[in-house]
Amino acid sequence: MDNQSLIVTELAQSRTEYAKTRTKLANQRTYLAYLRTGLAVAALTATFKQWYIFSFAVLIVIISVIKYYIIDDSIDGSIIPSFLNMIPISYSILGIIVIYLQYIRRK
Repeated sequence: MDNQSLIVTELAQSRTEYAKTRTKLANQRTYLAYLRTGLAVAALTATFKQWYIFSFAVLIVIISVIKYYIIDDSIDGSIIPSFLNMIPISYSILGIIVIYLQYIRRK
């Protein structure tokens, strides 16, 4: 294999890794948008004091975590360290706690 084809191969591999990283970061941004929506619905829970609004807010957060991990697992190999993949779980747990506290506070 000559030097030129080796450079082209390395460049292609590097571009593939960067594309995977961009996709993972876009997935995280989408997840955070879902989480913000769930917390906004939690604010409605405090206003209207209805259990179905509370349930909907929790459902949004749970589905967003599931969606995040399904997409994240479908992307093979990443430059992003694995400990960063635990951030959505911690956000979700905190989000559900906030939603619950907001619900019981106004009851």
